[in-house]
Amino acid sequence: PPRYAGPSDARAPNFVHAMSVVGELRQAKKAQALHTATTLAAIDSALQAIESCRAEIAQDAMDVGSAEAPVHQLKQQLGGGKLVGKVAKEQKALHAAISKLSKAVDKKLPVPASEKGVCRPVVFDPAPLNHMIALHLYRSGHFDAA
Repeated sequence: PPRYAGPSDARAPNFVHAMSVVGELRQAKKAQALHTATTLAAIDSALQAIESCRAEIAQDAMDVGSAEAPVHQLKQQLGGGKLVGKVAKEQKALHAAISKLSKAVDKKLPVPASEKGVCRPVVFDPAPLNHMIALHLYRSGHFDAA
């Protein structure tokens, strides 16, 4: 088999892992499109029902008792909380797909070099910092702490 030619090579480990996440990304995109369309359709139908009710009430504005029938019909159309439940269900399914994607990314992509301890260690001399803190404490009148 051909040898690994470096990070730009398609056979690079990071490239292989990234390609395995593409399927999860496509599934999340499909879920987003489906659940967004379903949620928007439910909200649009509720808005149409509300507009229809408002129009009926405005048409019979002089008769106070005539508003009961359209409002009762609107209540039945909206289902007494079914709309909220449907939207919440769709949003929960969408968030599940997104969560699954993030778990796949965490699982399949390698840990960054900074977390593996591969980065160069930073040489830090605490003496100048301690000196600055002591001066600040002296200026603030905290002689015992300094």
